Amino acid sequence: MIKYINRILYALVAALGLMFVYNLTVANVKTSFLKEQGQIELDAGHYEYFISTRFYDDTPVFEETVISGENTYQVLIYEVAYVKLINEQYFVTDGLFFIMHQTEGTPIDSYFDVFFEADSDIEVQYLGFRVLDFPLYSALDQDTEANMVPRSLFVKQSIYQNITGLRLSLGEDIILEIPLLITDTEYNVKSELDTYISTNDEVPSEAFGNVSFAPVIIIDVKDKVILNISIYIVAVSLFTIGLFTYQKKRLGKKEPTIGVKQDVAKLYEQDPKKR
Repeated sequence: MIKYINRILYALVAALGLMFVYNLTVANVKTSFLKEQGQIELDAGHYEYFISTRFYDDTPVFEETVISGENTYQVLIYEVAYVKLINEQYFVTDGLFFIMHQTEGTPIDSYFDVFFEADSDIEVQYLGFRVLDFPLYSALDQDTEANMVPRSLFVKQSIYQNITGLRLSLGEDIILEIPLLITDTEYNVKSELDTYISTNDEVPSEAFGNVSFAPVIIIDVKDKVILNISIYIVAVSLFTIGLFTYQKKRLGKKEPTIGVKQDVAKLYEQDPKKR
């Protein structure tokens, strides 16, 4: 019974190892691709490559180079939007997307707070983070993990409150404090999407008008997955063959216990002919 249980456990461990190799390979291939392609886009100043929301205006509503001590930052805010299908009806939600490129100074390796300040004492807090290993930063809502800052957060009593400031802080230390002005007239992507959907009765699958489209990035992991899984299967097979061959050679070589020796001796004493 124990022998069969051990074999089942061995098979389970081997299967878990296979899943681990697959997941690790996929993660490594995707990360390597994004780092390589991301560096190319960053060097070219194509910051919109890092926008994760499907629709956006590639002209920022705010862009400014800010110097703080020995650090220099390129701060950009884009207008973005996404479409959801609810009860067979399309709904467009728009907002803002924060990107900051550090061109000089020591990178910020810790999470930091990003505050959007607006009229009527509105303050929206997001979590700032570093994008991969790049000197590039974005922000997300800790509850929804969404990068987009919805325009609705700046609406009070059905009236849009102008965004007047951006503040970045790490604990008690202020990283940046920037005055700005983003009014309701800066938002155009939603109206263009609404018009397109109303006219065509479908969501656009490519850029149109002043609306840019962030395509789904498809990363081919097949070849690397097949290679690593093949190596894993060969390694496990060789280990299994070696393990069971070793166990088979050991059969019958184990020293009998004292009890077994005594039982054998008694049998010989009872039947002298067996001597």
